[in-house]
Amino acid sequence: MTTAAAHANPQGISFALPNGGGATVGTVFNRQADRELRVDIGLSLAKAGEGADTVFGTSAEVGFRRYLTEAGKVKMYHQPGGFISIGDFGSFSETLTLAASYSIGGEYIVTPNFTFGARIGVAFTLSEEFKAFSLKTGTSNINATYYF
Repeated sequence: MTTAAAHANPQGISFALPNGGGATVGTVFNRQADRELRVDIGLSLAKAGEGADTVFGTSAEVGFRRYLTEAGKVKMYHQPGGFISIGDFGSFSETLTLAASYSIGGEYIVTPNFTFGARIGVAFTLSEEFKAFSLKTGTSNINATYYF
């Protein structure tokens, strides 16, 4: 990979709209031009209707992104990671989900400090007090990152 398309600065903040979940805000630690550590945090607050309880939840994902190739202003990558989610703090053990994920994606470099991207992947999840497990493609998102 050439250094011409490397991000201008070693840290950043990202915003993502995941498939099937709430929006996340994250931070980026860009260790080198071809890899970075990403930490994304999501919060949710919902009320189903009149008289229903308000539900507060959160999620966190840690991923190690490794850039594979670039073509002009587009960089392709793969990203293994781990995920934890609590869908409702009032029902902590029933809504706790753990996952191991692997995704592939791409970033379009708008400027050396700003990118748009998308990714899709697979995840192995444990949920419902670790009685349920699944393998699914629920790790997709679109995102924007600002490097500073």
